[in-house]
Amino acid sequence: MMTPETSPAEPLAVSPHRSTVFHMETRASAVAAVVEEHRLAMGLTQEALADATGIPLTTLHRSLHGHRAFDADELFRVADALGVTVSALTREAEGRSGSAA
Repeated sequence: MMTPETSPAEPLAVSPHRSTVFHMETRASAVAAVVEEHRLAMGLTQEALADATGIPLTTLHRSLHGHRAFDADELFRVADALGVTVSALTREAEGRSGSAA
């Protein structure tokens, strides 16, 4: 359906809400990348990290591969299992995503 704001030759404008969602996705992906690097540095398999945190393996896998974000409780459990703080993980992730809290 055409509206007065659009025409066939003109692409739809991106909603300001979409950029916020994209920004949050970027942060979640950066956190997942940091968790994955710490996991590998410790020589842990995903299965071992899942066991150590009590997070189901499929949930952990989906979080590490960007299909879902870690919730707060999961992030605390992952940080504990990796021997770091949540703030250390998020600080490192913020440095990668180029965003400030």
